[in-house]
Amino acid sequence: NTLTFQYGSCVIHVKAASQNAFVSSECSPVFTSRQQLTQTSNTEALFAVCTTESLQKEDIKSSSEEKAIYTEFADVFPNELPDKLPPSRSIDHAIELTPGVEPPSKPTYKLSYVEMNELKKQLTDLLTKGFIRPSMLPFGTPVLFVHKKNGTLHPCADHRALNKVTIKNQYPLPRNEELVDHLVGSKYFSKIDSYSGYQQIRIKQEDIPKTAFRTRYGHYELLVLPCGLTNAPAIFMTLMNIRKHQLYMLCELFCKKVEYIEQSISEESITINPRKVNVIRNWSTPTNTSGIRSFLELASYYRKFISGFSAIAPPLTALLHKGQPFGWTSIIHKAFDTLKRKLSTTPVLLIPDPTKPFTLATDAFDFAIGAVLTQDHEKGKQSVTYESRKLSAAEQNYTTHEKGLLAILHVIRLWCTYLEGQQFTVITDHASLTYIKTQSNLSNTHTKHFEIQENGYTSKVRNEWRHHQISKFKCTYYMNIMIQISRDIWELIKTAEAIMRNFYWPKMEMTLENMCRHVTPVNGI
Repeated sequence: NTLTFQYGSCVIHVKAASQNAFVSSECSPVFTSRQQLTQTSNTEALFAVCTTESLQKEDIKSSSEEKAIYTEFADVFPNELPDKLPPSRSIDHAIELTPGVEPPSKPTYKLSYVEMNELKKQLTDLLTKGFIRPSMLPFGTPVLFVHKKNGTLHPCADHRALNKVTIKNQYPLPRNEELVDHLVGSKYFSKIDSYSGYQQIRIKQEDIPKTAFRTRYGHYELLVLPCGLTNAPAIFMTLMNIRKHQLYMLCELFCKKVEYIEQSISEESITINPRKVNVIRNWSTPTNTSGIRSFLELASYYRKFISGFSAIAPPLTALLHKGQPFGWTSIIHKAFDTLKRKLSTTPVLLIPDPTKPFTLATDAFDFAIGAVLTQDHEKGKQSVTYESRKLSAAEQNYTTHEKGLLAILHVIRLWCTYLEGQQFTVITDHASLTYIKTQSNLSNTHTKHFEIQENGYTSKVRNEWRHHQISKFKCTYYMNIMIQISRDIWELIKTAEAIMRNFYWPKMEMTLENMCRHVTPVNGI
């Protein structure tokens, strides 16, 4: 709680003090209240100590409420983790291997000088705490280092080979999307994080030898749970009663904004983590397929923030196809820049409120479908989430209104947790969907509409239609011209299919079917 800096030839020390405290040095005063600053004049220099609002806290009636929580759970929030083995509990981490399989044996990895020095320090610390012990077993895994957010190095045993032969624990883990959706109406947020969480859980006594790892400085085995074991999250979920199992936590309480799963969550919105926005904004043009894959993995994680993701990404995903040579074209560069722009402009999503009506807007393209779910929280319509996907080869042959129907059906299934039991409005470009209830002859694709009807929705057509709307007479005229130049019945059928994909008028399919049935092409085939 002390700030030290140099001003001229003087070294100034600023310590934490009360609101009205006055701190001075031999050269110049340092003030900690606005009143003292306004009342001061004729001073050589003024120093202001400003802090960032990383937690963005606000007073909650009385700070005594917050202090009461910290006081009540003081044993849960220690400044440091106890330098000893955690207590043995009724549930320790077990490693059950596939019958007949032995733990893997792998050679050590090559490490840098910095990593070797850090490894020696870490091994000494872990031995002192009793978290590891020497091992004489003939198997083990190598060690590698992971760079943490604060810039430090964290050693990890590479347990991938061990995970392959471990029987998986099917304990259900919570879905991040569901957790966020339940935050509607929240004003203050608290985030509970485990203090070196896995190291607070012991390995089952008979399974300790299976955790053996090798280093240049010796062969060891773990007594506490490391990062990277396949069933670690499942066992941690079973010990979520913090005080009962003597777990120690790092918490952020009563925050106006928190960072969670690479997203920033506040009372009004959900945004992409600012750090990730900077990463995307500064992403250089990829020069190989690995660079494309890394960029698409990050972009795909945030696809719910992007309108029309599946319509933008195909030029990039095409480069990942097997046997496809890498070539950077203007079309690919445009898709890359578009995704970067959409992600780096910090798109904002709304936390859904189940008590307010939803509006579902869909669109269909030649090769993709997309949708956006919106709500009005008395500030106009705001996006809750986006969805898009590429059409399969068979789906690309659907007619225009069949693609529109597919788009609605897809997102109703996907967003059933929002829409089930709710009255919602569907906005679409395709007028045929508003008349489908009155059609007498339904195809197999149209029968899917009955699944949509079960949800109960109101359909509206956009004022500006994306697809061409022409009269039956005008399209019949065009059709007759196409018939005259068609060589055989197969070209005639293809012509009719092309018209259905790009145009619409009432009873269109019946009209085209009759024309193909009764009109003979020029060559008489």
